[in-house]
Amino acid sequence: MWRYPDRPAQGTLAAAELWNSDSYFTFEKWNGWRVFIMFEELGIQGWTRHHRRLSDALHRDDDFAPELLTSLMKLHVPNGTIDDCEFMNRPVQSVVGLPPEFVVVHDLLQIRGEWQGQVTLSTRMQRLMQIMSRYRPRSTMQTIALPTPIPVSTLEVSFEALRAKNQGVNLHDGIVLKRKNSLLVGGVDRAATNPGWMKVRF
Repeated sequence: MWRYPDRPAQGTLAAAELWNSDSYFTFEKWNGWRVFIMFEELGIQGWTRHHRRLSDALHRDDDFAPELLTSLMKLHVPNGTIDDCEFMNRPVQSVVGLPPEFVVVHDLLQIRGEWQGQVTLSTRMQRLMQIMSRYRPRSTMQTIALPTPIPVSTLEVSFEALRAKNQGVNLHDGIVLKRKNSLLVGGVDRAATNPGWMKVRF
């Protein structure tokens, strides 16, 4: 049984600047579909956080476009792995030089069938980066990515630059801060607000 991901609490930029940069990851927050990508023996599936197949939500035959599916297959991720991702397929992406369809992989929820709920975010990110760096060929860089980190020391400048970049395209909706030692607190069929995560919207 796969589970709902955690969600961040809503915060402010002023509050975010008070957080200790050594204790938190800070990332750009993409504005797409929050999707689970499940790697199974019979294939790769996309599911929304409402337990709906991505293909059904998009009203099409396949969860992923052929280029993205090929990239996901080339990762050679172990069966029984579930990634928490942001799925991006906005028409404006092609206009600004982005692939028409890509995913940003936020978290590693399960690997080889083992739920990662009691593993710290820092360790989950290390495992995720190992998978991505070991198995991802250069040709998939455009369609599969890790979240872009933001230095807390330049948080206000980076936040305003991202806001300006987002004008007219609406590809981001802010930033997310996550405590490095945070654990997943949601359960089966239950979303939960993680006290160690905070989202700051534009």
